[in-house]
Amino acid sequence: MGKLPFMQEDFLICTKVREGDQRFVRLKGDPRGRHVVIVDDLVQSGGTLIECQKVLADQGAATISANVTHGIFPNMSWEKFEHDKEGNPVNGLTYFWITDSCPLTVSQVQNEPPFEILSLASSVATALQI
Repeated sequence: MGKLPFMQEDFLICTKVREGDQRFVRLKGDPRGRHVVIVDDLVQSGGTLIECQKVLADQGAATISANVTHGIFPNMSWEKFEHDKEGNPVNGLTYFWITDSCPLTVSQVQNEPPFEILSLASSVATALQI
């Protein structure tokens, strides 16, 4: 097995913790001076991602982006996400990559910073050998 191009210390773990009716985010690792990319499979309201972004910014991340496979965003909840202005992660995300798995979302966020759309078409076609 080959060596991975990154080390375990390259990862930060941001977890949502529930205590009764309260939810908060805990961070394991040091984001100071780094471009941190939050990776998740699905986003709906975006509350946890925004809380994670705030914690990372407070802890000194240089820039923060997100990569989410399925951007559901009911009730236009994508509007909560701001683009980081002038490289300040307190203001928002540098990039928010989502796939085109939810066409309605794509039509709403197309050309809206920080969103960028990643197409699944070639990956699906390759997997199906089309």
